[in-house]
Amino acid sequence: MFIRPATADDVARIVEIVNGETGDEAVALMGSPELAREYRRKLVEHEGIPNSERVTAVAQEDDRIVGVIQYRFGDRGEHGRLAHVRILVSLLGPLGVVRRAPRLWARLRAQIHIPEDALYLTLVHVETASQGEGIGTHLLEWADREANRLGARRLCLTTTLDNPALKLYERNGYDVTKTADDPVYARRLGVPGRVLMEKQLVA
Repeated sequence: MFIRPATADDVARIVEIVNGETGDEAVALMGSPELAREYRRKLVEHEGIPNSERVTAVAQEDDRIVGVIQYRFGDRGEHGRLAHVRILVSLLGPLGVVRRAPRLWARLRAQIHIPEDALYLTLVHVETASQGEGIGTHLLEWADREANRLGARRLCLTTTLDNPALKLYERNGYDVTKTADDPVYARRLGVPGRVLMEKQLVA
């Protein structure tokens, strides 16, 4: 297995991998697994690959992509809210967005500030059939090297409290440094909360 920069030809496969498991939060926000997957597809396509401000790499075994990782560093590559709204309107229509407004507002209540001096992992996914084979660890080790190369002193990521991958991140040196367990978020989306996990790097 090796890790390489993603290309435009990889987009369809990356979408397959990130949509392999649809989380409860995404389904609650969009209203169905199908709409949640379509939202993710449009978001990946909106980001554009390759993108120097939102770097994407893939793990490949022989001729098959089995994992994907993406990061941004500093204040570059951050999605504007307008981009999200446009995608939501394209999928749900204006009335659909209005109907989902309480859930979207609840999601904002659990938003966690990203430290600007950290390399922020925006995406870490391994295809379902290959999970448990160490691919996630290889991707996170690649991110460590990227952080050192760019001069970042720490890495971070955000995820939900019920994500099974929490144990993977902990094994690879990430600690929960902030928890957003807003009761409105939990009630409307059926998820106990979100966390910020950070890993300090040795200078």
